[in-house]
Order: sequence, then structure tokens, then C-alpha cells
Amino acid sequence: MQKITRKQKLALGIVLGMLVVAGGFVLFGNWEARKMELQYRYRKWKSPSKMDFSLPLRPIKQTGLKFSSFQGRPAFLFYFSVNCGHCRKLFPRIKKMRDTYQAKGLDFVAICNGASSPEDISAFDQEIGIDLPAFQDVTKKFTHTFGTGSTPIVYLVETDGKYEMWNDFHPETYDMIEQKIQAKLEVK
Repeated sequence: MQKITRKQKLALGIVLGMLVVAGGFVLFGNWEARKMELQYRYRKWKSPSKMDFSLPLRPIKQTGLKFSSFQGRPAFLFYFSVNCGHCRKLFPRIKKMRDTYQAKGLDFVAICNGASSPEDISAFDQEIGIDLPAFQDVTKKFTHTFGTGSTPIVYLVETDGKYEMWNDFHPETYDMIEQKIQAKLEVK
């Protein structure tokens, strides 16, 4: 049997140490990411159980529009950032859903995060066409109360203010949101 040299032992120790660290990262890193995702997805552990329509949001295009005017009505809130590629991709789908469900009583509202400048919002609107009642969270109170620190987020709000929230958008998520909308509006 060949004797292992000191250099070989050191190299083996380094490789094994890296494997242990990498394995720990994979096992625990993924678990922590999954746990955070679940906490953010359902937010029952931190967010209020009802939407607060008294929050001071600034209207983006329609002067005089108040966020409070949507209280007591079923609403689809889309929280976005002008710098978010996913938000850009999602806007046409949101508008298509609006075309389907707004006539059936569901209000659609866009809320831009507070970090975007008015110029950036205007450029985003010209490129994408917000085409919804839209507000900006200038004070960041909406973000701190209901946000996850990421965009996009969809809130489906009932007439009593209770809401469900989604911040992951896979084909299954779209289907689930549409099913929830149909159930809440009793659309057949």
C-alpha cells in the first residue's frame, strides 16, 4: 500500500472541506430559500389580513384618483417596478385579464414601487402602456406593509379587504389566479 504524502493529505482535506461546504449550502441554502419563498408567498405571518386602502399612494396619470376609491370592491392589484423584466412581460397578460374580468366587476389597479422616478414611470408607460388606474408608492408604506421586497406581485382583494397574494408566475400560477377570480366573481 502506498503512503499518502503530506501534500496529498492537505489537498484531500481541502477537497473534502469544499464538498462539505457545498453540500451544506445545497441542503441548507435551498431549504432557507424555499422557506423564504413560502413565507413571502403567503405572508400570513407578517402582513395584515386585510388590504389598507387608506395608504397614501400618488396617482400616476389620473390626477385626483384615490386608492381609497377601490375599497369595498373586488380588486386585482398589480405591484410592479419599471426596471423589472418580469413586470414588463406580465403587463400584457394583466391587461388581457382586465379585458375579460373588469366588465364582470373586478377592478384592476397598478401600483409602482416608490423607487422609480416620474421620468422612468413615464418612459415605462410610453413603452408598455400601463392603461390601468395606476399609483406610485412614494412613501413606501404599501411596500413595507404588503410587499415582499420583490416584483411583480399580484393581490386579489375581496370586497371585505381580505386578499391573496402571488409573487411567482408560472403557467400554473396564472391558471390558479384565474380560477380564484372566477370563483370570487362567480363567472362561468
